[in-house]
Amino acid sequence: MSFNGVLFPIEVPRITMPFRAFETKWYSPENPHRGVDIAPYPGSTGAPVRMPMHGRIVLVDFHQFAGNQIISEHVAPYAFGAHGLDGNVYVVEEGEVFWIRTTHHAETLVPQGSTRNAGELIAHVGSTGEFTTGPHVHMELHRGKMWGLRLDPMDFFIAAIPGLRGAIVRPW
Repeated sequence: MSFNGVLFPIEVPRITMPFRAFETKWYSPENPHRGVDIAPYPGSTGAPVRMPMHGRIVLVDFHQFAGNQIISEHVAPYAFGAHGLDGNVYVVEEGEVFWIRTTHHAETLVPQGSTRNAGELIAHVGSTGEFTTGPHVHMELHRGKMWGLRLDPMDFFIAAIPGLRGAIVRPW
């Protein structure tokens, strides 16, 4: 489903690990989960991963821990507040550049440097890299620079839905 030119990258998603979680062997309160893990329901390798909004693919490569990854650059279509790793809320202004990183893909389908529209197929769900627990997509949102301030990507998606901007409080 698309709102304001933004859509969730996986159809029938389920969140398997929220932003800032630390209840696994890889994370702690001092080093929490830096993104959100999203699995298709039912979970399966090969499910389509779609571009969440119009943007440019700036990196496609393999990372030892993250596996096959894609980093895309976007321009915020609206202002939104998002929680950082420190628990504070940061505002991303309309027109500000930010980056979305998705990882663990079974395969990536887009070339670096290309431009893609919301909904275009960019990868397939996988379980690549050492920090994976099964088929899912790990998604991060970066502000300021490509590896800058990490923000909760769910805040961005929630803000896309008319009438919900700033209205939802999650338990984590």
